[in-house]
Amino acid sequence: MTSNEKFSTADFISAFLVRFKIPLILTGVLIIVALIGVAVSAVVIQNATEANAAVAEEIADAYAEWVSAGEEDKAEAESVLTAAIEKGKAEKQSSYAFVRAVLCESQIAETKGDQEGALAALSVLKEMKAVSLYLIPIALHRAAVLAEDLKQPSEALTYYRSIEKNYAKSYFNMDRVYYNIARLEETLGNTDAAKTAYRLLIETAGNKEVDSSLVSVAKDRLIYLESADLDNQEEAPNEETVAAE
Repeated sequence: MTSNEKFSTADFISAFLVRFKIPLILTGVLIIVALIGVAVSAVVIQNATEANAAVAEEIADAYAEWVSAGEEDKAEAESVLTAAIEKGKAEKQSSYAFVRAVLCESQIAETKGDQEGALAALSVLKEMKAVSLYLIPIALHRAAVLAEDLKQPSEALTYYRSIEKNYAKSYFNMDRVYYNIARLEETLGNTDAAKTAYRLLIETAGNKEVDSSLVSVAKDRLIYLESADLDNQEEAPNEETVAAE
């Protein structure tokens, strides 16, 4: 490259910088502002997460104190626990602290023999959108059990269906969920839905360790229901025969 070419290139760059100085400065400022915004946002999210975790831990500690408290200290321990729960319920609904507070509130009611109150406390989780918190499917499963204890099979089924809809890929106890869905659907007379759930349970057995006794029952019930369908079809009068009669 000649000196003239070098000069021409340098001259071009210089002219470019002079001509577009303001846009370049503005672009640089915008990039810096964006980077600062991202950094600040990350710090805010981190602080919020840590604060939320601290509230959840406070609830867990207060609950442990309440469970182990003697009769003379029970009232004070419950007062502290109630305050911690209210703090957790003031957090965002999808947060760990909120779910911990709801679950703890339900456990208190159940400990006192108030199953209806225990179920009511958990009901807020039924319509919650899928959130990556291991506590939610556990809480929904407990709600389903409570609903069955209260002779509310349809309500129990909605809780199991909520687990299936939102946590089927992550919940460790899906074999029992599928079994209970099938059992309840069969009890309610929904045999097609029951067969589908039994099949899902059997398929789950091929993917991970499940309760073999549940799989065995599922296979037996599926054979029974499918056989019953065939028997009903054979017993049903033929349309042409009915017309002729």
